[in-house]
Amino acid sequence: MNKIVHTMQTLLLIATTTYHTLRCYLEDKKPTPGQIVNVDGCKLHIYLKGEGSPTIVVDHSLGGIEGYFLIDELAKITRVCVYDRAGFGWSDMRSAPAYK
Repeated sequence: MNKIVHTMQTLLLIATTTYHTLRCYLEDKKPTPGQIVNVDGCKLHIYLKGEGSPTIVVDHSLGGIEGYFLIDELAKITRVCVYDRAGFGWSDMRSAPAYK
């Protein structure tokens, strides 16, 4: 029984790793939505849509796609900003802290 559980865990790990690798590869093939802006030498990804006030800011740094599902609906009522923190998504990794 223990060997079956271990085999199932290994297969699940292989399947999820393969899926994640494939999704990352396919995502890299698509053009970046929005724009890349330079903030203190670090290139950050930002995607704006809609008009109005207040602006809804969606922190998209955890790598999920929720922000992109939400942006179309939220943009119907106000302005929406989806961004990736440094080191996540389409944003560059920051080489040093920005503290001054």
